[in-house]
Amino acid sequence: MQRLTAVLFTVAFAIASSQATEEEKHRWVKVHNIYRCMAGMGMVGWNDAAAANAQTYVNSLTSLVHSQSYGLAPPAGPAGENLASGYYTLEEAVAGWYEEVNACVSFPGCTSGTGGAMVGHFTAVVWKGVTEIGCAVNAMKIYICRYTSGDVVGAWTANMMGAYELNVPHRPTKTRAECEGATGSLTYSGPSPSELVPTPPPATQPGMSPQMMARSGGGGPSFFGGLIRLLMLIGLVVGGCYLWKIYGRSYGLPDLPFDLPNASGVQRGAQELAGQAQQMAPEMRQQQQQQPPPAPPPPPPPKQGFFHRMFGGHGNQYSHVRS
Repeated sequence: MQRLTAVLFTVAFAIASSQATEEEKHRWVKVHNIYRCMAGMGMVGWNDAAAANAQTYVNSLTSLVHSQSYGLAPPAGPAGENLASGYYTLEEAVAGWYEEVNACVSFPGCTSGTGGAMVGHFTAVVWKGVTEIGCAVNAMKIYICRYTSGDVVGAWTANMMGAYELNVPHRPTKTRAECEGATGSLTYSGPSPSELVPTPPPATQPGMSPQMMARSGGGGPSFFGGLIRLLMLIGLVVGGCYLWKIYGRSYGLPDLPFDLPNASGVQRGAQELAGQAQQMAPEMRQQQQQQPPPAPPPPPPPKQGFFHRMFGGHGNQYSHVRS
């Protein structure tokens, strides 16, 4: 009898934790698109791979513990992630996430909540760069949604640090009644994530071309910098040798195995090198301006440290329990 009970419980748990039906997929997409419409954002579609991965993960959960969703390979990721429990329906869970808008301190961005209240569930739901979602629920009514924006992490990725103002630019302006007709279509047909949220160009200093800025601001090697360092090294070596020659005998140190040039000769050599550098400066600057700027480096992946796992890490991932 006990064995039969265990089998029935396992079967019931598996059925309750199966992947979303077509009807549930439409419900997940529609409720998200209603709230995105209220926030003035584009509609999202459904990502089967993200949903399947989310279902596999949530099936093992008995409490709200986030996954490493930003490190998932396409097409399941990279993705932002929301978790929730304590709700009877998926619509209630998404509503709970969206209602965090009431705690937003300021716009654009909504990077913090009044009194430390959570707001990252809301920002993930309405994040401008998100194009698809994949959601699931397990037998314990733990809800999970993944928010995808293409195959690479960028400013368009949900809750990416430094991109809140681009993706949550203003407070919602429409009512739910105005957005009840939002689509529940599972297919996303809008612009690409990088078109929705173009990566801002690097800032340039006044009076400098982007080409010169790329070479002057990164601390990379240059002809003039190398020449200056060489002259400094020569000065240190020659000065050290003279000190050795003058004071070394007082401490019983052996003589240097070579003769030192006189100071005037070293000075003349340094002046000649400096003069050559000045003559070459215009040509070097012209060559620098003619060279194309290097491609900007890709943005670093979000950190997944202890603070992130415990408290959401600046809003990258959030869990929510209804009180």
